[in-house]
Amino acid sequence: MVRSQSDSPHALGTIGGMKLRNTSAGGRKRIWFHGSVAATMLVLLGTLGPVTLRASGSPVPRMPNVVGLSRAQTYSVMRAHNLFFVTSGIGSSDGSWQFVQHQSPAAGAPAPVKSNTYLVVNKIVPGGPRPMPRLVGLSHSAALAVLRTNGLSFQVSGPGSVSNTWGRVLGQSPPVRTIVQWHAHVKLAVTLVRKPVTPTTTHPTTTMPATTTTESSSTTSTTAPDSSTTTTDASSTTLPTTAAVITPYGGLPKYKRVFETFRPLARSTSGNQVLVRTLSPKICATHKNVLTFMWPGTCVFQFRDPGSANFLPAQPITRRIPVEHQAVGQATFYSYKPGYCASHYVQLYPGDPPRKFWFPHNTLLKVTNQANHISIYCHVTDHEQGGQPHVVDLSMTQFAQLMGRPGDFAAIYVVGVLNVIITW
Repeated sequence: MVRSQSDSPHALGTIGGMKLRNTSAGGRKRIWFHGSVAATMLVLLGTLGPVTLRASGSPVPRMPNVVGLSRAQTYSVMRAHNLFFVTSGIGSSDGSWQFVQHQSPAAGAPAPVKSNTYLVVNKIVPGGPRPMPRLVGLSHSAALAVLRTNGLSFQVSGPGSVSNTWGRVLGQSPPVRTIVQWHAHVKLAVTLVRKPVTPTTTHPTTTMPATTTTESSSTTSTTAPDSSTTTTDASSTTLPTTAAVITPYGGLPKYKRVFETFRPLARSTSGNQVLVRTLSPKICATHKNVLTFMWPGTCVFQFRDPGSANFLPAQPITRRIPVEHQAVGQATFYSYKPGYCASHYVQLYPGDPPRKFWFPHNTLLKVTNQANHISIYCHVTDHEQGGQPHVVDLSMTQFAQLMGRPGDFAAIYVVGVLNVIITW
């Protein structure tokens, strides 16, 4: 802003000609600018944006960290900082959200008073993200209860961690309020002490040895090795250097069918039970280290050992099992070309009610006779409105082959239908 000597408002003339006309009580002035200078000024003003004037020496308001705070805590903090905020996410429309998952601007960024901030909010639901709870200071049983409630896995290190006799949590990673995922892994530093140490009991013992040490080093020479030895033992248990090693055994099946189960086997040098975790939850699920196959494809899973106070976590081992779909029911026959078949409208799955389904054209089916385990292959080229429990319509030639009597067309009319298993 250009002002006259009397500091009165002025009217700016055209800038395109690089001539500004200042009209004030003190008379008329003409100020000439070179074209490049004026253009540079405009670019700088556009880059800097609005400039906020504040008193010299006053601190710049900063954005507080509200990630992980509850709804009530967020309102309290934002009110204390005199900031407005807009929410988006699950529960934002009706005010039922439970925690802040993301904020903009970030914590520590300049945040002028009464400026707008934007918060992404969420609800705590099974399988969803959540703020990391506070575990430091909790007892053994209280910490386990909080971990179980929040669906978190954990690893402990420190005195009492191997024998599971530890009494209290001294440290945690990730820190409190960090947004973590369902079944996230938490590391806890623990101690045998079951109650928090009060300052009244620690002050006399810390001040007295200090004066004794300055007067007589021989007096404290017997106690120093004990404390250093204790520190060495604690550090050796909290900082293992050897990683556990997983060894699978028992082998894997060549393939599994939908609805079947399988328990992979492995052992670890840590002595822990090796955990089985699926990496393809749409194909297979895990429960108590048992795989359940739910959909055709490739089941990818891992053997894992999170380690212990004496062993670092093991390198995960990944394995794969092909999964075939299967249907059970009856095969019929009609006059058709060998190698081709028709898909019926009703398909039966083991353990499930009938589902209405047609196999897509050109699907290759493996049809197995449940009585003699003879199998044939055919491509789907037709659809039939067959009813339950029929699943596939074969050529007369392949139907006779499934019976184990190739070319015996008279026998197929006596049998009529065959109980079969279909995989694809």
